[in-house]
Amino acid sequence: MQFKTKEEAQEYFNFYSKVAGFSVATVAISRTSSKKRNNEVTRITMKCNKWGKTKEIDKECIVPMRKSTVIAKTDCKVIMVISEKGGMWEITRQQLEHNHELTPNSRFFRSHKYMSDEEKCLIRVLKHTNLETRRIVAVLAYLRGGMDHLPYTKKHVTNYAATINRDITNSDMMEVVQMFNKKQTENPGFCYSFELDGENKVRSLF
Repeated sequence: MQFKTKEEAQEYFNFYSKVAGFSVATVAISRTSSKKRNNEVTRITMKCNKWGKTKEIDKECIVPMRKSTVIAKTDCKVIMVISEKGGMWEITRQQLEHNHELTPNSRFFRSHKYMSDEEKCLIRVLKHTNLETRRIVAVLAYLRGGMDHLPYTKKHVTNYAATINRDITNSDMMEVVQMFNKKQTENPGFCYSFELDGENKVRSLF
């Protein structure tokens, strides 16, 4: 198969992994040594996240029936390699046989917790209307076909909303400064000043 961009190829394999029931890990990225091509990526190797073997020290951290951030490795051989050829991205190596159980359409694999650009745009719009996060999550879940189909949690939406709030705060201050600068050119007697705190945030404005 061929893809127009590496992102398209990665999204394809990630979507396949979600349906099949495993998580993807990008384990290697090769770049060109040509100065003319400015260190461009030419090959990406993706594997099942159970590739390799669990270290002895990690085994001690795996506790049955409890949450654990340590992945129990099974030396799974599933792999997909994509390479850039003539401006297109092509699958140059593939092995899809797992040596462990799969959990199709699980919501809890790290590589599947993604938001589309459309969803991010919608969150920004709803955030501007001061809609509560839980209601934003409800809207997103409805569009996905139910909460079971939402590949991320309320916490992920809250984190993204926090970045929006920071952007809004920064852009609001920039607009104020631009307005004051314009006013200063129109009226030479106009002056302004603002004071910053330890984190370089505007604390007061005169």
